[in-house]
Parts: sequence; C-alpha cells; structure tokens
Amino acid sequence: MNEQELRKKLLDFIAKATDDMVLAKVVSAEENVCKVQLIENEDIILENIKTTASQENEKGFLLKPKTDSIVLVSKRENAIIMFSELETATLKIGNTTLKIDNTGFEIKKQNETLKKILADLVQAITQMTFTNSAGSTSVANNVASFTPITTRINDLLK
Repeated sequence: MNEQELRKKLLDFIAKATDDMVLAKVVSAEENVCKVQLIENEDIILENIKTTASQENEKGFLLKPKTDSIVLVSKRENAIIMFSELETATLKIGNTTLKIDNTGFEIKKQNETLKKILADLVQAITQMTFTNSAGSTSVANNVASFTPITTRINDLLK
C-alpha cells in the first residue's frame, strides 16, 4: 500500500468514526447509565447510554457525568466516550476504592478509610504523654495546633 492509499484509508476511517459520534447533554445519570439529549436535534433523547464498560458496577473506572454537562456519545457502542464534567469518579480495584466528588476524596480498603486512620493518628498524638526520670508529662502543650489539621483532613477526605 502506497502513501496515497494509506492516506485515503485513514480519511475514510476518520469519516466513519465521526458519523458514529454525537454531542449530547446529560438529562439524568445513575451509576452506570444515563439519559442524554442530542445537541444537534433536541427532540431526540437517548436512554440507557453506558458510562462504564461493565453494567455490574463492581470494579474498574466508574464515571458518573454531571446533569446538564456535555458528553460525546458513540452511537455504535451506546456509550459515552468523553465527559465535559463529572459528578463522581470512582476507581475500584479488588477491595480498594478511590472515590472523588465535589466534597472530597474517599480512599478505602475493605472497611478502613484514610480519613479514619488519620483521625485516629491525630487523636493518639494529642493524647501522648512521656515518662522520664522526673515522672510522666502531661498532655502536649500544642494540642490546639491539631484542631486546624483535623479540619483540613475533614475538608479533603470523606
């Protein structure tokens, strides 16, 4: 195949791919499917458009589009392939989950979360006492400095 033939095949492929793709506005979204309204023709509503590769919603990368956001839909695959805005993004690998939304991050493995671990760590640090030759010390005098740290943890993590 010469360069001109290759170029023609590539242009044909791009033309076919373009015919398959449509821009749409998200009308409503659930965890793994959504309803969209075509931008070119607002009378056309497409339902049960996949947002994940698997309908099981048990593993992988799960993206939930934000209502009224713009998405690129593959008509052939009946799936969203690009998102302008997300409500949530969740990555599930085995028993480990990373979930992101506008309220923060949740990092979880089984029933343990990073937020809970950090809260337990801050609490343990603020209750520390030390024993030396003069006896036991009282609670640290900088306990109040952990309050803003706890607030920052709570603002970032869920």
